[in-house]
Amino acid sequence: MPTIRPSRHSERGGVYVAVLAVAVLLTVIGLAAVMVSRKQLEASTLTRDFVQARLNARSGIELATDWIAQNPDWRTSRSQGTWATKFALENGSFSLDARDPVDGNFANNDTDPVDLTATGTAGDARYLLTARLESSGGLDCLKSALLCGNNLTFDASNVDSDQKLVCNYDTDSKNGSMVYGNVETNHNLSGSGYMGSAIKGTAIRAIPPSGSVLAYYLAHGTTISYTSLPVGGVNTITSPGFETSTTGWYAIGGTTVIARDTTEHRSGSACVAVTNRTASTAGIGQSILAALYGGHTFYFESNVRNAVKDENVPDIRMTVSVTAQTSGGSPVTQEWSTPATSVTNGWTTLKLTIPITWTGTLKSAEVRFNTTSSTRGFRVDDVVMKDTSVSTLSAMRRVLLSPTNNPFGSGQANSEGIYILDCQGKDVIVEDCRIVGTLVLRDPGSHTTVQGSVCMEPAVRGYPALMADNDITLSLSAAGLSESTTNTHFNPAGSPYPYPAGSVNTTLTDGYPSKIRGLVYAAGKLEILGPTSVEGVIIACDDMDVVGTNLTLRYSATSLNTTPPGFDNQIRALFLDRGSWSRSID
Repeated sequence: MPTIRPSRHSERGGVYVAVLAVAVLLTVIGLAAVMVSRKQLEASTLTRDFVQARLNARSGIELATDWIAQNPDWRTSRSQGTWATKFALENGSFSLDARDPVDGNFANNDTDPVDLTATGTAGDARYLLTARLESSGGLDCLKSALLCGNNLTFDASNVDSDQKLVCNYDTDSKNGSMVYGNVETNHNLSGSGYMGSAIKGTAIRAIPPSGSVLAYYLAHGTTISYTSLPVGGVNTITSPGFETSTTGWYAIGGTTVIARDTTEHRSGSACVAVTNRTASTAGIGQSILAALYGGHTFYFESNVRNAVKDENVPDIRMTVSVTAQTSGGSPVTQEWSTPATSVTNGWTTLKLTIPITWTGTLKSAEVRFNTTSSTRGFRVDDVVMKDTSVSTLSAMRRVLLSPTNNPFGSGQANSEGIYILDCQGKDVIVEDCRIVGTLVLRDPGSHTTVQGSVCMEPAVRGYPALMADNDITLSLSAAGLSESTTNTHFNPAGSPYPYPAGSVNTTLTDGYPSKIRGLVYAAGKLEILGPTSVEGVIIACDDMDVVGTNLTLRYSATSLNTTPPGFDNQIRALFLDRGSWSRSID
C-alpha cells in the first residue's frame, strides 16, 4: 500500500498557527500586565491621596487651634458654623466646621468646649476628622500653694503649707527656718529645716507673663489714682486754720458764737473767735470720729489767745473726748485735756499726745476748746490732729472695696470688683481693709505694702484677689479685722460676708479673719514679712523672700478648676484633647 507523506505546505501552516498562538498569548499577557500596572498606579494614587487628605484634615484641626490661640476675642469674633471652605494647602485643601456642643453659643461661657470637624481633600480622596477643644483647668502654676519664678528664700521663718512649694531656680532655708510642706526646686536646694520632702532637679513650671495676665483686668477694671488716697500722718482736722470758713466746727453752749476772724491770726489770714460764752463748758468743737483708729497714738496741737485785747483768759484748755459702748452696757467716756492755760495778748501753743483705745462700739469723739471756770472769749488757730502710728505714705486704709462700694474718686463701682490702684511709681499702703474683688496694683513703688488686718477675696469665682505688675510686700497681721476698732462698717447691703451669700447688717460689731482668699500674683519680687495667711495660690515671677515671720498657706484649687483670664495659655481654658480625635463618616 502506498505511503502518503504530508506536503511541505502543510508543515509550514502548522508553524504559522503555533507562532500566531504564541503572539496572541504574549499580547494577552502584555495587556494584562498593562492593566495590572494601571490598577496598581490607580491604587497607589488613591492611597497617596487618602493619606494626604487625612493630613489635610489634621492640618485643619491644628490650624483652628492656632486661630484661637492668636485671637483672645475669638469667642465673640467667630460664630458657630463654617470657619473655612476649601482652604488651599500645597497638596489639596480642607474645610472646617466649629460647634459649641453645650448651647451653640461660644460667647456666653469661656469654658464651653468646641467641637471641630475638618474635611481634608486631595485628588479624589476625602477624609473627615473630628476633635474637641476642652477646658484645661489652668496652668501648672495653679497646682501648687506657692510658685516662685526665680530664687526662693525662707529666712528665720515658719512656713506651714498643705500643698507643695515650687521654685524655678534656687531654694534656701536659713536662720532656723522650719518649712512644713513638700518643696520642689529646679536648681540648687540649700539650708535646713525642710520638714517635708525636698527635691531638686524638678521641671520648671510655666508662669504666664504679666502682659498677658494683666490684660483682661486692666481692660475691665475701674481705676483709682493714688492721688485720691488719704496720706497717712497728715492733719485730719477740717478747716484747721479757718482760712476760708469754719466748716466742720460747731459751737458748744446755747448762746456761744463762733466766727471767722481776720483781725488776728497766728498764720495765714484768719482764725476763729469764740464769744458770748455763758458757761465754762461753752466753747467750740469738731467731731473726730471718722479719723480715729483704736490702738493708735494721735498727736494734737492748737494755738490759742484772748478774744478781747488785753483781757486775760486764765484757764483755756484743749480736750479730746471719746465715748464707746459695749453690747448691753452703758456708754463709757474717756477724756484727755491739756492743763488750764492762761493767755492774753499773744498766741500760746497747746499739745497732746494720746494713745487711744476703747472697748465696744465707738459712739462719738471730738476735740473741743473751753475753760475750766471762766467765761471769757478766746481765739483758736492752726489746729492739728495726726495719727503718729502710720507712715506718711498714701494709703488705702479702713475701707470696704466691693462690686457695690468704691469710696474713692467718683465712687464708680465695678460689677466684677476689679479695681486698679494706679500707684504711678509711688509707695502705697493697703491696710486694715476688706476687699471683695480683684485689686490690681499698677506701677507700685518698691516699698508698696499690703499690711495690717486685711480680709480679701475675689468677687468672681476663680479670679485673683491681689495682682501687681512689679515688686510688692505682704505684711499681714495675725489679728482679725475689727469693725469696732477701725470704726468702719465692712458688711453693708450689697457686700455680704462671706461673699456672695453671707450676711449683712448695720452694726459695727463684726470681725473678719486677716487672710487673703484667692490667687496672689506679683510680676516682680514678692516679700512676705508679717504673719501672713493665704488660702489659694501665691505666684511671684521673680524672687520670693519670706523673712522673720509665720506664713500659713492653705491651697485652694478654685482658680485651677475655674481658670481666670490670663492664666490659660492664651487659649482661654481650652486645649486639644488628643483622646477626642476620630474619623467621621458622612
